[in-house]
Amino acid sequence: MQLRSQLDARRLTLEFETERELLCFVDSAQEQGAFLLEMAKAPRSLVGYTVVLTLGSAVEHSMEASVVQVFEAADGVSVAFEIGPLPKTWETGLKRKLARAAEPGGDHSEMTGTPPIVRIRKMNVRQRMHLATRADRVERAILLRDGSPQVLLGLVTNPRIAADDIVQILRNPQVSPGVIERISRERRWLANPEIQKALVRSPKTPSPIALRLMDSLPTEELRRVAKMQSGLRENLRKAALRVYLKRAQ
Repeated sequence: MQLRSQLDARRLTLEFETERELLCFVDSAQEQGAFLLEMAKAPRSLVGYTVVLTLGSAVEHSMEASVVQVFEAADGVSVAFEIGPLPKTWETGLKRKLARAAEPGGDHSEMTGTPPIVRIRKMNVRQRMHLATRADRVERAILLRDGSPQVLLGLVTNPRIAADDIVQILRNPQVSPGVIERISRERRWLANPEIQKALVRSPKTPSPIALRLMDSLPTEELRRVAKMQSGLRENLRKAALRVYLKRAQ
């Protein structure tokens, strides 16, 4: 969990990485009627704050809480907050938002009203990677251009990812061998002709993976690869030429 505080606006935003983490926090806060936060700066005692619970860009849910005690800590302060009365529908509303965010094809942008590109630009790498694992079509289109290998890996594990997205990932100059190896473990991707071509042509693809795919390439693609003079390792070019000549016999 990460904290973003706007003390002048009396607003605190708690950013959770997983649904389980968020629900554990909610259960504990409701059971105790309070929660504890580590903060860099001490807020004013007995002042009320709006506490916004978020899960990536998909879920935003608020509660009211007041500062009841401040403790000195090594690198800041520990602050105890007492939560205010919650409406009867508060928890139901939160779970409804979580369920909606988990639905295939769900539009996460509707949860916040903020354009996806604006929200994503404000995220750090860890937050973007988490979002990538469940991003919708609009969010994926933005994250596919991301320069972080961790974010690209998150996209590969997204159950909504499409073959065209995988090809774009393979063409991203920041793609890492680790991401490529993850792609190569999926049979559905290796059976796709466009992904096969992109894997062979990517300079980041480990040679053993590219060599295994040579026999699967269409003859015309083998001819193109064999004639490539730059951007391809010599051992792959020669392997493509051998397979091409063998088929031509």
